[in-house]
Amino acid sequence: ESFPVKALKAIYVENGNRTFYTDDGVLYQGKKLLVYPACKEDSSYAILNGTEEIADGAISGDVYGSNSFLTSISIPGSVEKIPNSMFFCCENLSQIDFAEGIKEVDSGAFWLCPALKHVEIPASVTKFTTEYTSADNWLSGDEGSLDIYFRGSSAPEFDDGVCDTRHGSGGKV
Repeated sequence: ESFPVKALKAIYVENGNRTFYTDDGVLYQGKKLLVYPACKEDSSYAILNGTEEIADGAISGDVYGSNSFLTSISIPGSVEKIPNSMFFCCENLSQIDFAEGIKEVDSGAFWLCPALKHVEIPASVTKFTTEYTSADNWLSGDEGSLDIYFRGSSAPEFDDGVCDTRHGSGGKV
C-alpha cells in the first residue's frame, strides 16, 4: 500500500540531511521545490528566494492532491519556468504574484482554478505556451475565463488557439 500523500499537512526532514530540506513543511531539494503538501492549511505561501525549479505537480492535484486552503502564492524571479498544471485544481487560489525574472510560463499551469480571475505575467516572460493545445482546458473562473495581463511592451510567444493577442489593449490578452 502506498503512502497517503494526499493527506499530508507538512513534511519534515531530519537536521543534517544533505539532500532535502523543508521550509515551513514544504519540501525542497537543492534549488528545486518538490512538494507543497495537499492538506497544508496555510492560505498563502512565498516560494523561497533562490528557488530555480518547481517540480511538475508540486502544488497541484497532478501528483499529491490539490490544496484547497491555498489562496495566494508568491513566486520569486529566480524560478525560470512555471510548469504545466502547477496549480491544477487549486480551487481557492485567487492570487499569484510572479516576480520579474521568470522566463517561461506554461499556459496550462492555471487549469481548473475557479477562484483565479486574472493573472499578471511579468515582462521578463518570453514564452507563454504549453505542450497541450486544447482551449477547453482553459476553464478557470465561474464563466470559464481567465484574464491574462502582460506587463511588458512586447508580447511573449503564445499558443495558437489558446490565447489570442488583442492589439491595442495595453498588454491585455
